[in-house]
Amino acid sequence: MIHIFHCIYFIFNVLIDQCYIFKYKNNIISLVHALITSFYSNYLMLIDDKFFNISLYTYEEVHPYYLTTSIYSIIYLFFHIKSALKLDNSIKIHAFMLSVMSFISIFYKKMHYFSIALIIESSTIFLQIMHINKSIYSKLLFVLSFFIYRGLLFPYICYHFLMNHYNQIITIFDIHFVYLILSLISNGLNFYWLWIMFFKLYYLIYNKDKINNE
Repeated sequence: MIHIFHCIYFIFNVLIDQCYIFKYKNNIISLVHALITSFYSNYLMLIDDKFFNISLYTYEEVHPYYLTTSIYSIIYLFFHIKSALKLDNSIKIHAFMLSVMSFISIFYKKMHYFSIALIIESSTIFLQIMHINKSIYSKLLFVLSFFIYRGLLFPYICYHFLMNHYNQIITIFDIHFVYLILSLISNGLNFYWLWIMFFKLYYLIYNKDKINNE
């Protein structure tokens, strides 16, 4: 399950993390993680009919890429937590959520659940590009990708999960109930960030029109 590319990825992160003079080291680490995981998850969504109902299968029954993708995120987790401790509370919550999801996915052998959620990392690509290149185009691409992947696609994935495991979830004493709670918190964070982005976008457009009118 762990192969040479995971080892190379880990070594790459360590080397970048040790570049203390490199201003964008955390952005590069996050960007590479997003590129890898979003590539795998989008590819699986396109080729695998099981994708939206993946939780109905055991990890032995799914495409190997589901497990491969999760391992990249588990490696990334250490570096994410380290950088998140220096950032605001919403990022700390995100790091905590990723940690809990990783732990229960490994413990209960449900790493394929984790992999489909990683499709939201597609918007992180444009977030990190935006941090490095602050052009209006990178900002618009980030907002658009965030809305598509985190505002539409991820809630749709969670809806399928809820419908597929409703009877297990309502018992509360089932691991699927924990996954539901984590998905609700994740969606809450996503919609909170989405509201902030739309508010800033509205403020930017409103002020621009106001200046033009003057």
